[in-house]
Order: sequence, then structure tokens, then C-alpha cells
Amino acid sequence: MVYDLIYNGFLLTSIYFTLDLLNKYNKKEVKTQNDIKIYFATKGILLLDTYNSTKSKICGVLDKCKKQDEDEYKVVILTKSDDIIQCYLCYEKEDYYLDGDDVLECLEKDDVKLVYIKNPNNGHFLQIKAEELKGSFVDLKNKLENLNYQKIFLNVQLLNDGQEYDLNNLVEKYYVSGNVILNKDFIKFIVPEIEDLKEDYKINIIDKEIVMFELNNNNSIEIVDDGYKINKTMKQ
Repeated sequence: MVYDLIYNGFLLTSIYFTLDLLNKYNKKEVKTQNDIKIYFATKGILLLDTYNSTKSKICGVLDKCKKQDEDEYKVVILTKSDDIIQCYLCYEKEDYYLDGDDVLECLEKDDVKLVYIKNPNNGHFLQIKAEELKGSFVDLKNKLENLNYQKIFLNVQLLNDGQEYDLNNLVEKYYVSGNVILNKDFIKFIVPEIEDLKEDYKINIIDKEIVMFELNNNNSIEIVDDGYKINKTMKQ
């Protein structure tokens, strides 16, 4: 992608040089073959210098971003008022810090309903308790680096108020042992554009063994080491 951008830049620059040369020729600023050689030699040196400078800057930015991805874990929180807050859990040596004032305020007010952290190495999300963001650095990092992921469902479809929603791509990154998914709060979390989630919504599922079943607002799925189990959600 980077080199495509550089190539396209060169192509546009070449077109510009050609048009500029024709303009100079029409103005009789370039008259002989030697003038043309000098023109392209001068522009070539300038272009090469620009290329080296641009490549260096782009590669530096990419290296910096890559390093940040390795050291930062994305934190996504669903509050008790169903707002979604995002920040990063940044590790430095033997300590870490949360990069976001809204999250710290949310934790202090005990306004957390769900917390997920994304492992940047594989894109999978781990559900944790809010208290774990204040707990042991070693324990939390070990959890994030040793996720037990398994593709357990082939198809997940939500039916709500006459509308169908394909949840496959949204849900599969949460198939991590220990996570509780596909309850009402979880659906609000991954599909925030649904403003009115009806009490009679249904979720149709086909698992990897081609077993088909249906969930409602009284159910949730708990991911366990050898697959999953269907739980009945306690009504509040």
C-alpha cells in the first residue's frame, strides 16, 4: 500500500513534468536537446530527494504505529446508561495506564456494565470485570496473551422488529473462552445503531456441528474451553 502511494505520486509527478516541459518549450525557454537533458537532470535530482524523504517519513510513521499496536490494548466499555466508551490500556515496563479521562471517571462512578479488551496481535476481545482494570498488571496481561479462541458458530442472525441483522463478522472476534455473549447487553454493545431492541427479539444460530437453535432475551452464550453452553439470563 505504501509503495502504491509512492508509485502513484511518481506517476502524477511525471505527468506534471511533461506538461511543464511542454509549457517551457512553447515559451521558448527550452530550445535545444541539451536544455531538455539539463531540465530532466535537475528535476530528477529533486524527485529522488523527495522520494527518499517521503519514504523515510512514511516508514517511520508505520514503525511507530506498529510499536504502539504491540504496546496498547484497545478497551471498549458499555456503561449502565448504554453509552460506549473507548480508550487504550497502555503498558510501559512493569506498569500500565488507561489513556482516557472518561474511562477513569466511569470506573470511579461504578458506571460500567461490560468491559472488553482487544488483543492487537489477533483482534480477539476478552471480557473482563471492571475491577481488573485496577488490579494486577501481570495477571491481566497474561490473560490477554493466552486467549483460548475457537470458531464455534457458522451463522448468527438477529431478528428485531421485522429487521434482519447478520452478526457473523461482529460476533466471531468474541469467541474467546470465558466470554458471555449474545445477551441483550452484548447486542447493544456490538450493534449500537439499533436504538430500540425489542423484548421479543430472536437470534438464530447454526454452530460448527450444523446444530440450529434459537435464543431470546432470556438467554446468553458462555464460551467454555470445549465449546459453548446456553445460559438463562437473570432478569434485573
